[in-house]
Amino acid sequence: MTVLKAEAEITVEKLKDKLTALYGQGASELETLKNRCSDLTQKLSEQILKTEEFKSLSNHLKELKDNAEA
Repeated sequence: MTVLKAEAEITVEKLKDKLTALYGQGASELETLKNRCSDLTQKLSEQILKTEEFKSLSNHLKELKDNAEA
């Protein structure tokens, strides 16, 4: 009976170690994903600004063209 209890305790400790390792990996992967999300959000914001600037310049050029033709 004592041997079975000792084996069970060892098994429990091994499982705890495995869970701790898995949790650590999950936390690391989550942090990586958060960083990637932040980077992509920043790039999207920059692209939106460039698009708005292009749209504004396009409208301005159209106005200049219309004025030149008038």
